[in-house]
Amino acid sequence: MTSDYLKNKDTNPETPKCIILMGAFNGEKYISEQLESIEKQTYSNWELIVSDDGSSDQTRRILDAFKNKWPSGKLTIVDGPKLGFSANFLTLISDPKIKGDYFAFCDQDDIWLHDKIQRAIHVLEELKASNKPLMYCGRRTFVNEALEVLAYSRYFHFPFIFRNALAQNIAPGNTMVIDAKVKKILEITNVPDLPFHDWWVYLIVTGVGGEVFFDNESKILYRQHSGALVGGNDSIAQKLQRFKKLLDGNFIDWKNRNIKALQQYSFLLNSQAKYELDIYAKTLSSSFFQRLKYLMRSRIFRQSVLDTIAIYLTILLKRP
Repeated sequence: MTSDYLKNKDTNPETPKCIILMGAFNGEKYISEQLESIEKQTYSNWELIVSDDGSSDQTRRILDAFKNKWPSGKLTIVDGPKLGFSANFLTLISDPKIKGDYFAFCDQDDIWLHDKIQRAIHVLEELKASNKPLMYCGRRTFVNEALEVLAYSRYFHFPFIFRNALAQNIAPGNTMVIDAKVKKILEITNVPDLPFHDWWVYLIVTGVGGEVFFDNESKILYRQHSGALVGGNDSIAQKLQRFKKLLDGNFIDWKNRNIKALQQYSFLLNSQAKYELDIYAKTLSSSFFQRLKYLMRSRIFRQSVLDTIAIYLTILLKRP
């Protein structure tokens, strides 16, 4: 039986089509709430493609129920690569058979506010006269399992450019919407071993000279399962926690994997990004003073001074 909510909404074929790409894995506890929030979007010209990465719970049954309830073509279910969440999303976005005007990443356990898609597409339509590849992302509202508000994600002050993307991902995938130009570029890349799919998109968009819009108005409820506030506010405690994480060694591994992938696809980057990547990559195998020299020349930065200091220390000390 077709959802009455969707049945009573007209889909104007002349409005841009938004393809929502969801990665799913054992999401039976919350996925229904997310699907219901998508169903209630004020923007109606969307289709949802869910890549189920080998769920062993009731996720597939829930997806099938929504597929049968919604109009034909609204929901497509495919099998994921079973290589983790990042590869699952990257496999979707790089699939040339998936066509649309805009593409939104979607997590299985969030809640989208009713105008989430409409807001993103309105912004991107306003920007498309620039003829640049475009990316929308934004802040998130952190909530607990009962959807009670805990905090809001950070507000960023500095430019969203390649030198920032090399050092930091400011673009949460579950808020991200990209245009067809970005997707065409991502179809060329095939790097399943990347730490984060959204970071890769941010690197590519800024590396090719695209435009990033970061929305300071949150349009998503981001559920925190463990009670630990991931990436929360800008309190002193949160800043110190981020500082500690940057020094724990993981960043160097992520940095190396991103650099290796960017070098593989450096032909996609503009000349400025190629230069900045080359300088940054030289910090991998240089002596201490050479690393310092290259870091200063690279001018990489994060969106807070403390975080930038932590990055420089991590690279200079070559923490494993």
